[in-house]
Amino acid sequence: MTAKPFVFVSVGTDPQPFDRLLREIDRLIEVGIIKELVFGQTGYSVYQMQRAQSVPFLDPIDFQEKIRQAEWLILHGGAGGIGLAMQYHKKCIVVPRLARFGEHANDHQLELVQALEKGGFILASYNINEIEKQIQKLPNWKPAGFSSAKTVLVILDEFVQKNNFKELKEF
Repeated sequence: MTAKPFVFVSVGTDPQPFDRLLREIDRLIEVGIIKELVFGQTGYSVYQMQRAQSVPFLDPIDFQEKIRQAEWLILHGGAGGIGLAMQYHKKCIVVPRLARFGEHANDHQLELVQALEKGGFILASYNINEIEKQIQKLPNWKPAGFSSAKTVLVILDEFVQKNNFKELKEF
C-alpha cells in the first residue's frame, strides 16, 4: 500500500519557538494553498498546529525518514535538515529563523539560506508572506544538481569558511 503524499515541515530543535512559521502553515492549509497532508516537527514552539499532524521532536532516524518520504519540504534555516533535503534531492522552501522575532540568538540562518538560494539548491522565503509565492513555483522548479551527501558537506563547509565561522557547532 502506498502512503499518501505529504509535506514535511520542520522548525528544528532550537530552544526558541518558531510560531510564526507554524501559524502560516496552518493558514496556507486552511485557504487551500497547501493541498497535501502536512506532518510537522514543531520543536519548542508554543503554537500547536490545528490543521496538521505534528510532534515536538523526532529521533534522527525518523526525522531522516520523514524527509526521504515527503513530497516536498518547508524547513527552518538549519544546516542539518537542509543538508538531508539536498541529499534526497527534495524540493525545499526554507524560512530562516530571525533574531528580531526571538527565533534565534543571531541571524546565521539568514546567511546560510541566502548562500543556498544563490546556488539554486532551495527556494527561500525571507518574509513569512512569501511562502505562498514559493509554493506556487514548486511544480516548475528543480533544485540545482549535486551528486552526494559529500557535496552537501562541501557546500556547507564553503559557507562556513567564507563567513569565517570558527566551528560548525555555532549552527
